[in-house]
Amino acid sequence: MLDMSDNAIDNLVVPKDYRGLRKLNTLGLGGTETAIIDGSKVLQSIGSLPSLKTLYLSCTNFTGTVVNQELHNFTNLEELILYKSDLHVSQLLQASFTSLKNLSMQYCVLKGALHGQDFRKFKNLEHLHMGGAQVDVNTSFLQIVGESMPSLKFLSLINSSKNI
Repeated sequence: MLDMSDNAIDNLVVPKDYRGLRKLNTLGLGGTETAIIDGSKVLQSIGSLPSLKTLYLSCTNFTGTVVNQELHNFTNLEELILYKSDLHVSQLLQASFTSLKNLSMQYCVLKGALHGQDFRKFKNLEHLHMGGAQVDVNTSFLQIVGESMPSLKFLSLINSSKNI
């Protein structure tokens, strides 16, 4: 585990051929003081860590646009914590997280037109934490979750918005 939470990180680069962190399975980058200049570069860099199973991005202050290509690098990720993160959740839904079992989007904002196919990429998801999340979508969120996440065992919507 490498925990770099509560640091003022303005750049994080892990070279693709760097072998020193190849066994790293947990990375923490959260914290209220974390100021990451370009989220796209950070995700691209840490996406090259082949053993990464757990990623904490709580309370991050990403700037720049996070593109889908960077999110597709996380095919082995099993746990993603986005508590109060400003990582754009709509972009998260475009990625393929087939190994993801635990997703925490507590106090995140989920907006836009969502459909069942957006969540099919989370087919192995077992725990979905959305307490305090602002869910403002065009259709029945609970119906979408029920139809597209057959492995879901736990769903938390405590203090979430009323538009679910």
